Amino acid sequence: MKAVCLGKDAVLAQIETAFLDGVPDLDEDENFIAGFIHPNGAAAPTTDLIRDNFTDALWADPAEPAIAAHILINVTTREWKAGTALADGDSIWAVFIPKGDRVLAS
Repeated sequence: MKAVCLGKDAVLAQIETAFLDGVPDLDEDENFIAGFIHPNGAAAPTTDLIRDNFTDALWADPAEPAIAAHILINVTTREWKAGTALADGDSIWAVFIPKGDRVLAS
């Protein structure tokens, strides 16, 4: 399992934001996406983000994702937008398992 930072510091909610350099392909054909997390730079707890199913209509809607703690990922343009704004010190991370990696099951 691996984690990669998609974005950090001040980003407004519902703003299309490019992946940071070094972020791998997040297409489900290449990686199993285990989840997205939002570590808060302040004294607030880390939040798990809910990935909304991508559609062109949702991506084009400036009010989406409309719910806090939700995220949309556009694998074609390598961008994301979240329903929660990031403050200085905040970040959003993708947790994934690269295709072909072994997974232990109990």
